[in-house]
Amino acid sequence: PAIVAAQAVMNVLHGERYRVVPDEVKKYVCGYYGALPIPVAPDVMDRIVGNGSKDVPLEPPAREPVVPALRRRYPKLSDDELLLRYMYGDEKVDALVPAATDFSIELPLVELVAGLARMKQRRTVHVTGPGFELRAN
Repeated sequence: PAIVAAQAVMNVLHGERYRVVPDEVKKYVCGYYGALPIPVAPDVMDRIVGNGSKDVPLEPPAREPVVPALRRRYPKLSDDELLLRYMYGDEKVDALVPAATDFSIELPLVELVAGLARMKQRRTVHVTGPGFELRAN
């Protein structure tokens, strides 16, 4: 929708339909973003291709599927994290994810909370630390 809206604005600003065509519109109608839900009318396609950037080839480049390679590289990650790592890179994603996200690692606090959760009788727990406080009833 944003690409179509941008073209509509360009049509109004320049007083003529498809007189100025952003690269994204040309890429959209040429199939760079996948198959179109409905075909573009031939006369509209001619105007877009003719007035669009000459730097955008009519045929999108062939791309290899990336998901199988990502799944081999990161076999235990969720789809969301796979896509984040593909789009932003490991360094940026690692900066967002706390270092101890694998709770199978024996951490004293994790062991304490797990042990408290297994207790049948209710207890009040209050854990504090520098810049940290946890209260549970």
